[in-house]
Amino acid sequence: MKIEVTKLNIANEMDVVLAHRRAMQIAKFAGISLPEQTRFATAVSEICRNCLEYAREGNIIFYADNDSEKAAIEAEIRDKGKGITGLDKILERDPLTYRGRGLGIIFARRLSDQFEIRSGTGGTVVRIRKTSFSKKTSLSKIIIDGWKKHIQDEPSLSAYEELKIRNAQLLEITDELRQQKDQIELLNQRLRQSNKNMQEFTFAISHDLKTPLTSLKLSLSLMQPGEKDARLTDVINRSVNRLDKTIHGLIDILHIQNPDKQVIRDVRFAQLMQEVEEDHRASIQSTKAKIHLNFKKAETLSYLEGYAKSILTNLISNSVKYRSALPLSITILTEPTKKGVRLTYTDNGIGIDLSQNSSDIFKPFRRLTTVGEGKGIGLYMIKTMVENNGGSVQVSSTPGTGTTFIFDLVKYE
Repeated sequence: MKIEVTKLNIANEMDVVLAHRRAMQIAKFAGISLPEQTRFATAVSEICRNCLEYAREGNIIFYADNDSEKAAIEAEIRDKGKGITGLDKILERDPLTYRGRGLGIIFARRLSDQFEIRSGTGGTVVRIRKTSFSKKTSLSKIIIDGWKKHIQDEPSLSAYEELKIRNAQLLEITDELRQQKDQIELLNQRLRQSNKNMQEFTFAISHDLKTPLTSLKLSLSLMQPGEKDARLTDVINRSVNRLDKTIHGLIDILHIQNPDKQVIRDVRFAQLMQEVEEDHRASIQSTKAKIHLNFKKAETLSYLEGYAKSILTNLISNSVKYRSALPLSITILTEPTKKGVRLTYTDNGIGIDLSQNSSDIFKPFRRLTTVGEGKGIGLYMIKTMVENNGGSVQVSSTPGTGTTFIFDLVKYE
C-alpha cells in the first residue's frame, strides 16, 4: 500500500530546489545510500524542471510503498500542460550523440530504478521509484508517520540556506566519488600490471614450448623405423623433460593467480621451516648448509599457508642451487610491522648482478645465470604471492658475496 508522505506545488525554481531537497530527505529516511539518494533526487528535479518549463506549473507527491515485495519510495509528478509530442522518439534519444533540448526525461529515466511516463492532451504524469536500498528497510505506517511529522515540524529555509545545504551535499558526494575514483585507479593499475605480466608470460611460454617441440619433431624425423639411436633418444628425453618443467611452471603460475582455494591460518614460522628443511634434507646435508633462524620477534602470521611454504621453499631451493664454493650459510629472521611481518632472508651464494639484471629479476621465465637448472619462475612466483595481499619485496645483492631478500608480508584478515 502506498502512503503519501508529502505534497508540493511546482510553480517556480525554488519549488524545484525544495523538491530536490525533499527527495534527498525521504530517501535518507528510507536508509538509501548517499549516491542513490542523489540519483533519486536528481531524477525528481529533472522532471520538476521540465514541468515548470513546458507546463508552467504542476505538483509532486512523494509516497512510501510498504506493500510491495521490496520496499520503495516513489515521486509522482503531474502537470496539466499540452502533453509531450513524439514521446516515443524522445525516449529513444541517445544522450551521447543527441544535441538539443529534451534530454531531461532521458537522464531521469536512466537515474531511476523504475520509471513510468504517460502524456496526452490533458497533461503528463511521471512516476519515479527507488527500490535500491542499501539495507533491508521496513516502511511501516508508524515509521512513515514519523517522516511526515518531521517534515511538518521542520522550519522553513531561505533560498540561501537551501543552497548551502545543496552545496554541502555536493561536497560530500564529490569526496565519495574521489574515493571511488582512487579505488578504481588502483584496480586499473593492478589490471594493467596483470595484463603486462600475462603478455610477458605468453611470449616466454610460447618460446619455451616451441623450442623442445622443434627438437622432438627433428629427432623423430631422423629416426628410422625400429632404429635405436642413443643420441637421438637423449635429445628426445631432454626435450620431454624441458616440456614437463615448462608445463609444471605454467600450472604453478596459474595456481598463484587464483588464491581463493588456499587456506588462511596462523602460520608458525618455526614449524613451517621444519617442514621445508625436511623436504630439502638431502640437498641440505649434501651441501653441508647451515641455516640460522630467529623468529622470536614475530613467531606467527595469519597468512595463506601454501603461499608461506612456497616462499620459503623457493628461497631455500635457490640458495642450494646457486651456492658458491664456500659452505652455504642461510639466515632467516622475522620482526613485526604494523600490517604484518617483515621476513629477511640472506644467503652467501653466488649473488646477482643487479646493475645488469634489476629489471628482469622478478620476470617469469627469465634465468639470470647458466648455473644449475631451472625455468626462471621461482622469484616471479614469490613476488606475485607477496603482492597479492598488498605486500612488497626488496632485494640487495653483491656478486660473489650473497643476496638478501626483505619481504613485507601483510596479514590476511
